[in-house]
Amino acid sequence: MGRRRQAYKLEKRGNGIWYVVGTTPDGRRLHRSTRTRSRKAAAQRLPLIVEQEEAGGRATFSEVVDTPLEELLAAWLTSAATEVASAQGDGSLFETYARHFVRFF
Repeated sequence: MGRRRQAYKLEKRGNGIWYVVGTTPDGRRLHRSTRTRSRKAAAQRLPLIVEQEEAGGRATFSEVVDTPLEELLAAWLTSAATEVASAQGDGSLFETYARHFVRFF
């Protein structure tokens, strides 16, 4: 007799972030962040996270969040401009961080 498909649920952690919680078909416990404090947004992301996990992979950041990482990093660099202007240096350190993160996502 085959194993029944596991039902996954949303669980809110103390930090306010919603997580997908359940047991995978191979018996592993699943705890994946939906990266949102909104229950509605978390419920929309739940099927994608479960599908990716059951397919043997993990949902990438760009598949879960609608905004491309490059745009988020550009916004971060823009908001950091004030800090860069008041700090020593030309801001190249922030650009190095951004290039590093894009490479892994």
